[in-house]
Amino acid sequence: MSPARPHGTRTTDPARTHHPAHEAASSPSRTPPPDGRLTPVVGRTVPLPEAARAHALIESRSLTGKVLLRAGR
Repeated sequence: MSPARPHGTRTTDPARTHHPAHEAASSPSRTPPPDGRLTPVVGRTVPLPEAARAHALIESRSLTGKVLLRAGR
Protein backbone atom coordinates (compact mmCIF):
# COMPACT_ATOMS: atom_id res chain seq x y z
CA MET A 1 0.00 0.00 0.00
CA SER A 2 1.34 3.43 -0.87
CA PRO A 3 1.78 6.06 1.83
CA ALA A 4 -1.09 8.51 2.30
CA ARG A 5 -0.80 11.94 0.70
CA PRO A 6 -2.36 15.09 2.14
CA HIS A 7 -5.78 15.89 0.67
CA GLY A 8 -5.55 17.87 -2.56
CA THR A 9 -2.01 16.83 -3.46
CA ARG A 10 -1.17 15.00 -6.66
CA THR A 11 1.19 12.19 -7.43
CA THR A 12 4.30 13.00 -9.43
CA ASP A 13 4.66 9.47 -10.80
CA PRO A 14 4.42 9.94 -14.62
CA ALA A 15 3.22 6.36 -15.09
CA ARG A 16 0.15 7.18 -13.00
CA THR A 17 -0.57 10.65 -14.34
CA HIS A 18 0.13 10.54 -18.10
CA HIS A 19 -2.81 9.95 -20.39
CA PRO A 20 -3.13 11.29 -23.97
CA ALA A 21 -6.57 12.77 -23.23
CA HIS A 22 -5.17 14.70 -20.25
CA GLU A 23 -2.27 15.96 -22.31
CA ALA A 24 -4.57 17.29 -25.04
CA ALA A 25 -6.95 18.88 -22.54
CA SER A 26 -4.18 20.71 -20.71
CA SER A 27 -2.33 21.85 -23.82
CA PRO A 28 -1.73 25.63 -23.72
CA SER A 29 -2.42 25.85 -27.47
CA ARG A 30 -6.01 24.70 -26.98
CA THR A 31 -8.37 27.67 -26.98
CA PRO A 32 -11.76 27.63 -25.29
CA PRO A 33 -14.82 27.53 -27.55
CA PRO A 34 -16.12 31.00 -28.51
CA ASP A 35 -19.52 30.45 -26.88
CA GLY A 36 -17.92 29.18 -23.65
CA ARG A 37 -19.64 25.79 -23.86
CA LEU A 38 -17.75 22.52 -23.60
CA THR A 39 -18.72 19.27 -25.26
CA PRO A 40 -17.81 16.24 -23.14
CA VAL A 41 -16.46 13.13 -24.85
CA VAL A 42 -18.57 10.08 -23.96
CA GLY A 43 -16.46 6.93 -23.98
CA ARG A 44 -19.16 4.46 -22.94
CA THR A 45 -22.78 4.41 -21.78
CA VAL A 46 -23.69 1.66 -19.31
CA PRO A 47 -27.15 0.71 -17.97
CA LEU A 48 -27.62 1.57 -14.28
CA PRO A 49 -27.97 -2.09 -13.20
CA GLU A 50 -24.41 -2.60 -14.54
CA ALA A 51 -22.86 0.16 -12.41
CA ALA A 52 -20.17 -2.24 -11.17
CA ARG A 53 -19.02 -2.70 -14.77
CA ALA A 54 -18.92 1.08 -15.21
CA HIS A 55 -16.68 1.38 -12.16
CA ALA A 56 -14.39 -1.33 -13.53
CA LEU A 57 -14.10 0.56 -16.84
CA ILE A 58 -13.17 3.77 -15.04
CA GLU A 59 -10.61 2.01 -12.84
CA SER A 60 -9.04 0.25 -15.85
CA ARG A 61 -8.30 3.62 -17.48
CA SER A 62 -8.79 1.93 -20.84
CA LEU A 63 -11.32 4.45 -22.18
CA THR A 64 -10.97 7.98 -23.39
CA GLY A 65 -13.97 10.03 -22.37
CA LYS A 66 -16.63 9.87 -19.72
CA VAL A 67 -18.54 6.79 -18.61
CA LEU A 68 -22.26 7.55 -18.33
CA LEU A 69 -24.77 5.53 -16.33
CA ARG A 70 -28.10 5.30 -18.15
CA ALA A 71 -31.22 5.18 -15.96
CA GLY A 72 -34.48 3.89 -17.35
CA ARG A 73 -34.96 3.16 -21.04
